[in-house]
Amino acid sequence: MVTEVQDYAIVLLNREGLIQNWNKGAEKIKGYQAGEIVGKSFRLFYTERDRENKLPEYLLNKALMEGRATHEGWRMRKDGSTFWGSIVITALHNDANDVIGFSKVTRDLTEKKSADDALKIYTHEMEVKNKKLESGNEELRRSEERYHRMIDEIQDYAIVLLSKDGIVENWNQGAQKIKGYKAEEIIGKHFRIFYPPADAQAKMPEKLVERASIGQSHCRRMARAKRWNTVLGQHQPYRPA
Repeated sequence: MVTEVQDYAIVLLNREGLIQNWNKGAEKIKGYQAGEIVGKSFRLFYTERDRENKLPEYLLNKALMEGRATHEGWRMRKDGSTFWGSIVITALHNDANDVIGFSKVTRDLTEKKSADDALKIYTHEMEVKNKKLESGNEELRRSEERYHRMIDEIQDYAIVLLSKDGIVENWNQGAQKIKGYKAEEIIGKHFRIFYPPADAQAKMPEKLVERASIGQSHCRRMARAKRWNTVLGQHQPYRPA
């Protein structure tokens, strides 16, 4: 049954790491036929760097001492190409509980490794983009704060921010000085309150909002002191950045 398994390379090693048997999965994954590899050391499957670092010996010794050793890394095929292998080496015992050899099971996880690496790269790129976006948003926020502070301190002009429906959303010192309302008294109310009754009944405020994208319009405004003033009002639509 083990011999017929093709999705896993299942190999029997002696205590020195020499290959004792070879299944179809090992032939499929590593490229060697049984006659080419049985009797040779399993060190052949490791990269030159891993062999120099004595990784094969370390794994055998760990399995000997602890009963089992696992590892993931690049492994060598017969043709010199590499694949990402996940291996489990298990110590085998006789009736006296002496270690007589090892079983070594290898899975080819190259496709999973490639997908994981691609995901890591994508995640890193998204993190970099998000950091740049957060930095840009922070600079935009600071710029807007500076702009609003500047607008708020202007006293010679009433500068008011209206919603699309004409609701007062922002109120500067100039507006308070000219119109007499404090911010907490007027924010949230409709700007038609600044117009005389005749203009309000004629829906002059609403018409001005509709014409805001066209240019200038002459109108009459009513201050809190109920004095009539003829002013030139310029209405411009607010387009947030």
